[in-house]
Formats: sequence, structure tokens, C-alpha cells
Amino acid sequence: MYNMAVTLKDIAKSAGVSYSTVSRVVNRETANLVNSRTRERVLRAVEKYGYVPNRYARSLKVNIRQTRIIGFTSAWFPHIFMGEFVGKIMTGAFDECEKRRYDIELFPVIRGETGEISRQLLFGRMLDGILVFGYEGGGDFFERLMSLDIPHAIVNCYEPSQKKRNFVYCDGRKAASTAVTHLMDQGYREVAIIVGSAVTHDAKQRLLGYEDALKAHGLDINPDMIFQGSFVKSSGYEIGEQILKSRRHLPRAVFCSNDDIAIGLLRLCHDRGIRCPEEVALVGFDDTDQAAYTFPPLTTIQQPAVELGQRAVQLLDDLIEKRVSSPVHLEVPTKLIVRSSSISERWPAERAAVGSAL
Repeated sequence: MYNMAVTLKDIAKSAGVSYSTVSRVVNRETANLVNSRTRERVLRAVEKYGYVPNRYARSLKVNIRQTRIIGFTSAWFPHIFMGEFVGKIMTGAFDECEKRRYDIELFPVIRGETGEISRQLLFGRMLDGILVFGYEGGGDFFERLMSLDIPHAIVNCYEPSQKKRNFVYCDGRKAASTAVTHLMDQGYREVAIIVGSAVTHDAKQRLLGYEDALKAHGLDINPDMIFQGSFVKSSGYEIGEQILKSRRHLPRAVFCSNDDIAIGLLRLCHDRGIRCPEEVALVGFDDTDQAAYTFPPLTTIQQPAVELGQRAVQLLDDLIEKRVSSPVHLEVPTKLIVRSSSISERWPAERAAVGSAL
């Protein structure tokens, strides 16, 4: 935990340098004026004592009210940028920042130190707000983040136990339950799930939603119908191969934790001559651009990714301007988009033509 009570004088004494040297090191604009060995010695003392600059005192000193800069960071930086979904969130965030005349700067975490916020974020910038992607609860990332006392919004997750945080999210658990219920409403009782990366908040919530739907329909949870994968196309393909080796046929219906998994499984079905939905019905999650163009087109849960980014920046702006106060928990609705990959003969054609709002 960072300590707001530690002063520059304390750091200077510990590092055996002058007050002015420490001041230069913790200010990005002047850090390079200090030689590297001295700079590292000061930074070690800073980390040892948990020093955090008082940004508000600094802003008063230099007579600056706002910097018009929003920082973007994540405990999973930079791997979060591998998927289309996060790119759309960032598109929404950048668009909204442009409207509101903010700049966005990206701040990676220090690699090898789980949960550490970058030195650049801690010591180098005065930010008006921080946009955080995801919450995995690992390390002390968020405790350190909150110690900065800067307005924040955590986007694309919701953790009810974190009552003091600000969240902008889609309810993945509820949406997953709706997806599985859609399959069971058509008479499917053998419904499997391919879970995404086990450590992620999204994967955990979607598995819970799958289990909720089974219980609501009076069905037992069968561990043999839960397959652990990751949020990539190759995972769907490879798990499909493993299932075929062990049981010679796919489950009658499969809920995939994201569209990439479903697309990978669809490719396996094509390669093996397995008909979808006649032999296996599939539902994905996210409604990526590819989902409408697979064969057959993929039923999925639509998450309004661009809107998530926009609403997160809107919330940050409201917090910065003190129009609202923390905590704020803002849910953005999802929608079930029904396409051909899951439609049985029992599913009325007029219902398949439109999405069902959750």
C-alpha cells in the first residue's frame, strides 16, 4: 500500500541524496537530468516507503486546474489488445475523449510484478482520470490505484464486493444465462460450455450464468459438459477435436464463452462434415464483426463495446467535474442476437429475425 504521509525529505534521507534530486526524479519532465544510478537509488527508496506524490498539491502549486489527460491501464496490459472487442471499447473511449477534449495516454504495468502500476503512471504524470480495463482482483493493483485518489472507471467488468469502485459493465452472468436458456427453450437438454481463460472475470461470470440456466430448468450441472479453453479461435477447434476423440460426437448444443471460440468450433464442424445446427447448435458471445458472416451465421450475445468505452469516459468526465460522486455502478444492456447457428425447427421464424433485449 502506498503511503501518502511519506515526504520527499524522507525519501531523500533514505536514498542519501538532496531534496531537489528526489524532486527531479519523481517528475517526469526532469527525471532525465539525474544520472541513472542515482535515479534508480531514489526509485528504490520510493518503492520501499510507498511514496505517492500529492497531485492536487502539485496542481495548486503550478496553478493548474486540469491536465485534460485520461490514463488507460490494465492488470493484463498489453495482452488485452489482442481481441476485436477491446479495440471497439477503445474506439468508443477515444471518440468520447475527442468530443470532451481529453487526451488518452496508455500506461502499462511493470512486467514481472503482478498488480504493479507503472512508475510512469505513479510518478510521471498528473492525470484527471484513469480508465481501467477489467478487474481480476490479483495482487494489490487496485489498492495501489485507488491510493492515487484520482477519479477512475473500471470498464468491462463488475465485482459487487468492490463497493467503492466505479464500474461500467455488461452483466456477463445474466447474458450467459440468457444464451443458454435460448438453447434450452428449443428443447436442447445436452448443453455444453467451452469456458474462456479460467483466470479472467469474464470466463468466471459466463460459467456462472451457464450454471444458473441449467439450475433454472431443473438440470444437474455435469462436469463432463464443461470444457476449459481460452478466448481464441484455435481453442474452439482444439477442444472440439478432443471431444470427438473421447466421445465420437459433439454435444447437441454448445455455448461458447466468446465468438472466437465458436468460430473455431464452426471451422472444425466444416472440416469434419458436422452440420450446424442440425447436429450441433452453437451460441457465442460478443457479436464480433465476423459473427454475422460465418456459415451458418452465429447466434451470439451482443455487447455494445463502443458504447462501453463512451459511457466510461462520460462517467470519468462527470466524476472529474464533480457532477456525480463515487461509487457509480453503471450497467450497459446486452442483447441476444439470434441467427442460424442455433435455430431448431421449433424456433419461430419471426423470433429469429430480431434480437431480444436483455
